[in-house]
Amino acid sequence: MFVLSKLLTAFALPPGLFVTGLFVALILVLRRRRRAALLTLGGLMVLIYFLSLRPVADSLLGPLETGYQWRDPTSLSCDVIVVLGGGVVQATGEAGSRPELSSASLKRGFAAFALWRKAPAPIVLSGGSVFGEEEIDSESMARFLKSLGVPRDYLHLEMQSRNTLENARQTTRLMDAKGWRSPCVVSSAYHLPRAMRTFAHFGVQGIPVPAGHAAMGSAYTWRDYFPSMGGLTDSSAALHEYLGLLYYRLLLGI
Repeated sequence: MFVLSKLLTAFALPPGLFVTGLFVALILVLRRRRRAALLTLGGLMVLIYFLSLRPVADSLLGPLETGYQWRDPTSLSCDVIVVLGGGVVQATGEAGSRPELSSASLKRGFAAFALWRKAPAPIVLSGGSVFGEEEIDSESMARFLKSLGVPRDYLHLEMQSRNTLENARQTTRLMDAKGWRSPCVVSSAYHLPRAMRTFAHFGVQGIPVPAGHAAMGSAYTWRDYFPSMGGLTDSSAALHEYLGLLYYRLLLGI
């Protein structure tokens, strides 16, 4: 079920969605359905263009990020800091190279460190191997936080989870074993709606801590109406969250 969900997600969202559309267009061409093939290609062109625009990406991200603003760490009453993994870039193979945190994971790590520095508490790093990676999220995050000066005794690795649902399930079990009740949940702002609903499903009412906002929320210029990889990446991230929210609603009634 897990692998199937990953496979479906890969080809239902950009950029896999474009591959799916091109495949459909190819089949239509082979079947000599020229009009349908042209309509499919035209639809793909329009979709790629609009999803690559900064204003469109922001309009998709905005509703997800609304309500999650950074707050003074000293005002938060949590007895544990939970950091959800955001991916790892595996080693390149060069001498001395090591796996590194993705951009999203780095932001989450810095947010967790800023929170810990102002209000020290145990830190749970959640994220295991999805497809047998060389180094997993929680290990890379632990190495990163230790490099910033967080003592190893503060770090607790949850290395079994592969997605948000398993993050919440496995972290809740660890919290129960340690007697922690009030977590500050650190994740990307656009991911927090799904994360917080999932933790609530397991009986945990955490405090959301956003690790950066992807939506620019500023005045646009003519350049923002040119397609860009940044716009496409952020649109894809937002669509992934909407699909995840729908999937969890249908699967768990969250």
